[in-house]
Amino acid sequence: VLRSGARPGDAICVTGSLGGAAGGLIALREGLDAPGPARRHLRPEARVEEGVIIARAGATAMIDVSDGLAVDLARVMEASGTGCEVDVGSIPVDEGLVALGDAAAPGELAILGGEDFELLFTISEQALETLHAATTSREVPITRIGTVTDGEAKLGGAALSEWRERGWDHLLNR
Repeated sequence: VLRSGARPGDAICVTGSLGGAAGGLIALREGLDAPGPARRHLRPEARVEEGVIIARAGATAMIDVSDGLAVDLARVMEASGTGCEVDVGSIPVDEGLVALGDAAAPGELAILGGEDFELLFTISEQALETLHAATTSREVPITRIGTVTDGEAKLGGAALSEWRERGWDHLLNR
């Protein structure tokens, strides 16, 4: 499954929860007691088995969330020549981030933090129904966060490009 196959009308989904690895880095740097995020940072789990299931179900585009949701979503939208509308409130935030207290903003970590290695994918509505039926008993949840459009790329009320500028790109010199 390539990054370039997203089509207007496809659902945008992610596996698992986001922000945990970035929260783990903060916990380790600050000496905070947050074992869940620390574990996600030190021992990320690639969603290989889930990727196979999602691909077989008919995913139209897919990428792992290694550089953060905003950056990796922008890569899919650019490769596909599409836009998107993403509901920030539907993004699954790692529940372990609560342990960080005021040291982090969980919603921003879920959007901008990387190294979670969850999967971001697009899939037709019909195929998504089939996928949900096939994965309801699995440990790793699948959450729909938005829709592919033929317009602008939007994440919440802002342009995706604004979020992307705040994200991490390991190939850029900063």
